[in-house]
Amino acid sequence: FKDNKYLLQTSYHEAGHTIVAEVLEPGSVPFVTVKPHDGATQGFAHLDNNDNYFEDKQFMENRVISLLAGKAATEVVYGVTDVGANSDIHRAFDIVQRFVDNYCTYGFNTFEGISHKEPEYLEQTRATIVGYEMERYYQQAKKIVIENREYLDSVAKELYDKKVLLAKDIQRLKTA
Repeated sequence: FKDNKYLLQTSYHEAGHTIVAEVLEPGSVPFVTVKPHDGATQGFAHLDNNDNYFEDKQFMENRVISLLAGKAATEVVYGVTDVGANSDIHRAFDIVQRFVDNYCTYGFNTFEGISHKEPEYLEQTRATIVGYEMERYYQQAKKIVIENREYLDSVAKELYDKKVLLAKDIQRLKTA
């Protein structure tokens, strides 16, 4: 690797999203990119949308795990908290909150339409469940990153060098 540590760290972050998405749903990442921009570094791993996004809980769980995988990769590789994961974390929280509120995935006692429960009780219960589930999904992302470290390193290195990887590159690295 060359000496741009921010581009390298961003490459690992985006590689984390990419490899976890590919492990959970092969062929789901059409491209990933990184680029220096105004003194900072930006990256983007495009995760394919699924027509069943709002109907398929497994797909949504995989999306949460994949969203948290950039943070997980940075922590595994560098041992530091990824401060560039804010948007990913908010998107993951939104999905998990829908599991709790909208879909009653964890039971009806957290549904916001229950009138006999105190609002403070509901909010505390939902926050506890969402926090627990986010941690569980994050640990799953981290486990996949650790188990696929060679794949992570290959994607990060090639992404750092080329700045853009297409699905065929991602698949080639997966089987290398």
